[in-house]
Amino acid sequence: MIEKESLLSRLERQLATVQIVSSSLVERLGCSDARRILRKEGITWRANDHSILLDKARQLGSERRNYLGTLAVAYDLFADDLDKGIPVIDSLQDLVDSLSVPDLCSAFATARKDVERGKLLYEDLARSKAFSPTDIAYVRIAESTGELSSTLRVLAERARYERGTPSWLGDDD
Repeated sequence: MIEKESLLSRLERQLATVQIVSSSLVERLGCSDARRILRKEGITWRANDHSILLDKARQLGSERRNYLGTLAVAYDLFADDLDKGIPVIDSLQDLVDSLSVPDLCSAFATARKDVERGKLLYEDLARSKAFSPTDIAYVRIAESTGELSSTLRVLAERARYERGTPSWLGDDD
């Protein structure tokens, strides 16, 4: 029994060492956030799983970049509509009809219905989890000051910046 316990203890120490080596290698390869992100997703890895870990990190990064690109386009389209004098409700419907990201479509569809009933836009965006708290705060202030269009342009630029593609470089999609 003692021999079995010491063997298990030794194996656990070796596994911990392997995980430390594995995680430090991933960090050296530029994927330090990958461990945290993957851990949140419930994904664990072993010493020989570097390629799987890196592939998953790249996939999550690509999905995030695509989402931010779509969000930037949505903010720009929304601002364009408002600048043209199109009512908020119609603009939100245009976004629902033209976007391909289900979370954003659902958020804008719900917002359209609630804005039509007299609710504030930022309240619906806050409920959806598709938008960052910063974006919601910007929209809240913009609604109270009447500067929604210009604020949406700022948010579009911010999404592009987070994505790694400032507007002056153009979108690469």
